[in-house]
Amino acid sequence: MLVKIESHACGHSGERNLTNASGQEPSGNSLKKSITYWSTKDCTDCWKTAKQEATATSLEQFGTLPDLVGSERQVGWAVRIREMQLVKVGELFADLETKRASTYLGDQVVEVNEIMADRKAKVSLLTTVTDAKFWIDTRDEDEQVLLGITTGFDHSVKFNLEAGKITLGQRSKQKQIEYRTKRDYFNRWGERVPSGGLRSIMVGGNKFYDREVI
Repeated sequence: MLVKIESHACGHSGERNLTNASGQEPSGNSLKKSITYWSTKDCTDCWKTAKQEATATSLEQFGTLPDLVGSERQVGWAVRIREMQLVKVGELFADLETKRASTYLGDQVVEVNEIMADRKAKVSLLTTVTDAKFWIDTRDEDEQVLLGITTGFDHSVKFNLEAGKITLGQRSKQKQIEYRTKRDYFNRWGERVPSGGLRSIMVGGNKFYDREVI
């Protein structure tokens, strides 16, 4: 359901699809509320422009990023992923900087300064990763995983700052195997399965395989 928004917050008019994910169209008061809501927002073009400008501003702190290496399709995809991931990293630093200025005192400030110095060194190394596949593989991981602070479910990122190396750990994939049971058992639905029946289980997925990306 396309509805014309006569005046967005940016002053432009435009159309907005108000059909929800279930395919339902608003009507009556719901339609009026939706139009009022979107009238307080910028139009799509202005929103995209503002988003691009905000991303560019956030990325300025990382300097000029190197060209990525990979197939044309990989690079085209990875460039945008890298930008999004580094924006999240920038937000992490901004949050830590705010807390350092307003929350921590004395020895806590020293500790936070050391943490920030370590993370800045990691970010400096991270921005030199030109392997497009690295950015694609870690596209769903958060900034904590990218900086090696935590381990994600599927990936881990390890830094060797002295050697200037980064290693990406990737969890092995699970495999489904089937076998015939030697005794009766109850499946997850509480149904009794007689011996000799086929049983399916997932195995593996417990080991990380490392590859050096720098």
